[in-house]
Amino acid sequence: MIKQIKHNSGITFIEMLIGLTIFSIIAASLYSVFFSSTSAWKRSEDLNRVNQEARWSLDNLSRELHNAIILSYKDRYPNFKAFEGGPDKLSFFIVVDSEIKRVTYLLEPKDKNSDTEFYFKRKESYFIDSLQSSSKEESEENLSSLVTKEGLKFSYPYGAEGEGEEIEWKDRWQDSESLPAGVKIELALQNPGNPNSKTTFYRTVFVPLGVVGEIKEK
Repeated sequence: MIKQIKHNSGITFIEMLIGLTIFSIIAASLYSVFFSSTSAWKRSEDLNRVNQEARWSLDNLSRELHNAIILSYKDRYPNFKAFEGGPDKLSFFIVVDSEIKRVTYLLEPKDKNSDTEFYFKRKESYFIDSLQSSSKEESEENLSSLVTKEGLKFSYPYGAEGEGEEIEWKDRWQDSESLPAGVKIELALQNPGNPNSKTTFYRTVFVPLGVVGEIKEK
């Protein structure tokens, strides 16, 4: 009687290597897809943050400029300024909860030794306090922490004394007793995930009580 020899049906070493190779290829492909999806999500989140901070900052400033009021106290306070407009700072009066307050928008470094990281800030003080040159702002708010160096620029309208004349925009408002007819705002924010990448936002705000300034001869 002839006995049949049974062979073991276990996995050979070569088959195991082939299986591991196929598994590695599949795992690498899945990781690549996951990493790409995560990177795309992070870029989207960074872009959303930039857009949200820019929109919040510009909407807030625009709304308050629309509601800016004119005050004249120069007879009693020689240094009084109803409106202060510079290249990266402006200050004016509004009514908040039935009280007159001075609001200031400006760019400040995150710390005294920093010249690359800045905050776009809004400061607020009561009208009486604002008349004191040594007074401290009662409150301040950081509108954005993504502003680049020289990333905030204001300009103000001059000229157009006659019909058909073009308006010239300058980086300073010279008439401290009146409001400008408008303010051009340029705000540049850096991408938090890539500081070398920045997005610049532009807005021109109309001021109802404002006037077009005269170009003074030098």
